[in-house]
Amino acid sequence: MNEFPKVSVIIPTFNHGHYIKKAIDSLLNQTYKDFETIIIDDGSRDNTKDIVASYGNVVRYIYQENKGLPHARNTGIAAARGIYVAFLDADDYFEEKNLEKKVSFLETHSNIDWVFSDWDYIDEDGNFIERGSIKWHYSEKVFGDKLFEELVMHRNFISPCTVIIKKSTLKAVEYFDTDVICQEDWDLWLRLSLNHPSHFINEVLVHVVVHPDSLSKNFSKWAYGNYLIVEKLSHIIPQSFPDRNKVIVRLQADKYTFLARDFIQKGEMAKAVITLLRSIHKLPFQKKVYWLLLSTIIEGIRKRFKAILIR
Repeated sequence: MNEFPKVSVIIPTFNHGHYIKKAIDSLLNQTYKDFETIIIDDGSRDNTKDIVASYGNVVRYIYQENKGLPHARNTGIAAARGIYVAFLDADDYFEEKNLEKKVSFLETHSNIDWVFSDWDYIDEDGNFIERGSIKWHYSEKVFGDKLFEELVMHRNFISPCTVIIKKSTLKAVEYFDTDVICQEDWDLWLRLSLNHPSHFINEVLVHVVVHPDSLSKNFSKWAYGNYLIVEKLSHIIPQSFPDRNKVIVRLQADKYTFLARDFIQKGEMAKAVITLLRSIHKLPFQKKVYWLLLSTIIEGIRKRFKAILIR
């Protein structure tokens, strides 16, 4: 293992022993070789440690009690010895030229602090589902200095596994915010894009595995993460931002709508109604929200009658 690698690749993992081998193997197959692999085991109770140990000193293994993904990534960043930092989730994997192409761009464009690329979604059997840039509608965009604006208006469309960034830049923005337990990557991209130039490489260089029901299982955390980020955005959006006040109002309304959808999923109709009314108070003319409010009220009444009949 190189004592002073150019790149540090951080793989946070929690009970992903059945996936992590493919992630590590994709690193060993990289055409670019000047990197270190850091596994941050965030309190796994499966065979992750044994699988990582089978690779010997090819990887660095750090165990910590379970603290969540932002903490795990920050632990990896703090331990990184490279000039650049890359992220790879334990269930995803790189194309063999991923590091080569991104490091080459950064090395030849000193004004750029971080790069990200396109990726594709695949299922657990490796079957193609969809290209990331097509799903998020940015395949033909040239971001330039408009990335912050795009991230505000269209939310998170950058996969962490596609990013390589200067470690000094991560230090400048103080790493991931550990209070944001979901969508912490969107929060980081927003803070980065305010002052640190980036470049989009329009090529699929990463494969992201989609697991069944992953969205529904994590929606509650997603909605709360969105709430925290919108609160932060209200303070950091520059005064020069186009239609700043209108955008903030829209974001504030949306944060309540997302929270309401979470309450609906949990069957907490009264809380959902109150939260939808808050959304409407922020932004009155939302036809879809009115329909959602009506259907929620009807469902709440139906549940109440059903409970009475059961008694």
